[in-house]
Amino acid sequence: MISDRNIDIRMKLGKILKSMRENAGYNIKDFSEIANIERNGYSMIEKGERNVSVGILCKICTALNSTPAEIFKAKEFCREEKSENDKPKDIELSEEMLDKINMKKLGIVIKKNREKAGLSQQKFADANGFNRNEINRIENNRAQPNHDLIMRTCYLLNIDLEQFLEDFK
Repeated sequence: MISDRNIDIRMKLGKILKSMRENAGYNIKDFSEIANIERNGYSMIEKGERNVSVGILCKICTALNSTPAEIFKAKEFCREEKSENDKPKDIELSEEMLDKINMKKLGIVIKKNREKAGLSQQKFADANGFNRNEINRIENNRAQPNHDLIMRTCYLLNIDLEQFLEDFK
């Protein structure tokens, strides 16, 4: 079953992609040809009716001369301030939570979830806006991931932060 949160994320992503496409001066037909993706599938992505794969997202970004990181930094993805009662449990990864995470295990958890999603380090890095060497260093505990990487990892792999952190208990 698809949660309301996932639908909301798809809708936000669709709005961002539509805005970027229109700002680039393309209609859906021309853009889907340039991006080398099926027109109906792309239309469904813009409407928030379909999830976008990492591969399709990379094709879209190439056609828009953009990166996934730029898309996820768009203001539509910025969270609005809400009262404590309105915030879902996984809305933010606080510095305190980050400090409690076993950083050596974090690389293993990221790798496990990336492989479970069937992504190579390169595709995962491209979708996250990082280079493959940085992902490799994190997975092999030679570097520590930052807050953005953890949050984007959860988003890209469609994992709630709470579920992701479950591996550390």
